[in-house]
Amino acid sequence: DSRALAQQNEARFRAIADNAPDMITELDDQGRLQYANPSALARAGRVTIDETGGSRVDYWMHPEDNPKVMETLRRLTANGGVERIAYRTLDDTGMAGWLESTGAAYKDRKGRTRVVTLTRDVTRQREIEALLRDSVERYRLLVENAPDMIFEFNSAGRITYANPRALETLGFELEEFVALPRGARVHPDDAAASMQEVDAIAAGGGSGRLVHRLVTRDGTPLWVASFGTRYVKASGEVHVIAQSRDLTAELALQEQLREAQKMDAIGRLAGGVAHDFNNLLTVIGGYASVLEGTLQGAAATAVHEISDATARAAALTNQLLLLSRRQLSQPSVVDLNAAI
Repeated sequence: DSRALAQQNEARFRAIADNAPDMITELDDQGRLQYANPSALARAGRVTIDETGGSRVDYWMHPEDNPKVMETLRRLTANGGVERIAYRTLDDTGMAGWLESTGAAYKDRKGRTRVVTLTRDVTRQREIEALLRDSVERYRLLVENAPDMIFEFNSAGRITYANPRALETLGFELEEFVALPRGARVHPDDAAASMQEVDAIAAGGGSGRLVHRLVTRDGTPLWVASFGTRYVKASGEVHVIAQSRDLTAELALQEQLREAQKMDAIGRLAGGVAHDFNNLLTVIGGYASVLEGTLQGAAATAVHEISDATARAAALTNQLLLLSRRQLSQPSVVDLNAAI
């Protein structure tokens, strides 16, 4: 009969409520507790509903959230329907966490409005969400303010993201950059090797390093060292993250260093030759000086010219020694008219 069926339904739903891990409560139109399942009583630190003393449900709410909860309850009792709300709770020691409640209004047999709520503790979920937001913000700031260029490639080798440094360096906006064909901004001579490296990282995991050239919007080539690593998104799609460091200025400095080293080697060689040649000139000049005192006429004049040429040659060797830094510079005032 209908009575037995009602009792059966009541027993069924009571069994569900009494063993539910979520908190289930029934409130009157003033927000006073009329029923609380064991999970709700345990959260409130009570054993039976009588121990709550008909307390209003807001006694354990955070003061700042109490008005919005009571306003939600007012709407439910006035208009019916279903409402969902998240709010903070308190206990004797202060902040106790976050709850999320879904409430529905109904009329009991006496026509009184009652609100049944199903409440879940979402404190841990909120903490995880906060940690996730912090993590996302941390890495967003790191990527967007990184001094190196950072790119993200999908499994097809197409760029799906580039950080501000990359866009500024190459001269593009993000929307147009990600729309470029595969390998569009890699130097043609390096494109095949670069894309092969991206594919290898995506297929085999691990990481790779490659020195290659990128080309800016105006055609300027940039030498970069790129480091790539593979990761799998939550959807299961494989992506590659690459970090590229601009080596153009560094390579230019290295070239300048090589030129300086080459000039230093030339100077050392010139110094060695000049030193040995200067020894020969000393011998020549000495013998010419001896001959000048023993010869007359044209022979004496010839020997004098030899001595002058030897002196001029010695001056040239001194300049070579200056190039090799083996001779101290001795600046002096020069009369240009006389020198010319």
